[in-house]
Amino acid sequence: MAAARTMQVGLLLAILGSARATCLKPGYDMGDSANSCGYAPEVKVFGGPGYDFSAHSWIASKGITTEAVGAAEDLDSATDCQALCLGAGADYFAYDPVALCVCKAEYAEASCYPLYAPYESSSAMIAGPASCGTCFRVDHDMGADFNGCGYAPEVKVFGGPGYDFSAHSWIASKGITTEAVGAADELDSAMDCQALCLGAGADYFAYEPGQLCVCKDGYSDASCVLYGLNAGAPDITSGPTQCPGCIMDGYDAAGSANICGYAVEVKIVATTGYDFSEPSWIATKGIPTAHTDNLRTPYDCRMLCMAETGCAFFAFDAMKQPGKGFCVLKQAYSHPSCEPQYGADDDIASGPLLCKSTIKCGMLDDACCD
Repeated sequence: MAAARTMQVGLLLAILGSARATCLKPGYDMGDSANSCGYAPEVKVFGGPGYDFSAHSWIASKGITTEAVGAAEDLDSATDCQALCLGAGADYFAYDPVALCVCKAEYAEASCYPLYAPYESSSAMIAGPASCGTCFRVDHDMGADFNGCGYAPEVKVFGGPGYDFSAHSWIASKGITTEAVGAADELDSAMDCQALCLGAGADYFAYEPGQLCVCKDGYSDASCVLYGLNAGAPDITSGPTQCPGCIMDGYDAAGSANICGYAVEVKIVATTGYDFSEPSWIATKGIPTAHTDNLRTPYDCRMLCMAETGCAFFAFDAMKQPGKGFCVLKQAYSHPSCEPQYGADDDIASGPLLCKSTIKCGMLDDACCD
């Protein structure tokens, strides 16, 4: 058991070690009373050694599970809290430097906004998703027969070039659509599977090395267990097609990977002081630009997209000019065949205008999709 725990902690640290600081929001809380849906569901609360959880009446009144860590250094940073919440199966975290760590679940409704709001009681609060770079459940399957709800609805199954789908009788028996990708490197990682399932309009993915990728929808019953160990194939990696907050970290939306090329840029907004003359393509395309003092994270970029008429996708880059955010607001493509919506780009975090929606054409107008 100790060895398994050590392996799990090692995995969490490896994930967090590659994560970018843009996913953490200093001075903000996630899912608090500022949200239109009220507080996000609390999964668990961690505290430092001997922490007095009774000092917070809301913890007991909500019946939230608590745990005091064994040593102070186990909870002396926001990334410690992030790792604890990831291990607890939460989607988000909120860390107070007095050694209180609140792990929270995603809202059930995509319309619950804003996810983050300035924390009035302390500017030292830091919040963010439980993992910056990934929301994958390693060695876990999604929606399999480990719960009483049976298998989650399969949307599509992808395989490597020439994959023999007939080797899996359940695919044909359920009438599931299949597709073999064109090249092996299009399906040699869980991230490839995630992107394929997102393009297929699925809610979740399950990737088995050997190039089998199963795209699934969620259960209609919220009490169904989403993730569990799969005894038959323990090396499966699964997760949602869009990570918490539907931010695709390490991907560009509506960019060069799309067969239709880049989507039309509606506007580019950057942190005050950003030199727009440095990227020559901005002037070449005649893209409108603006400066702002509130652009530190991809979530700020999404808010700009929501405020801009015609914006369907956003792409945030904190690396072009260090210390200054760069937010590209993009239109939707005019035809549904323009795929894939996301392409790998290590420096960019992107996403759609609204979570849990896959905008393919017409900027929320379904006419062109008929």
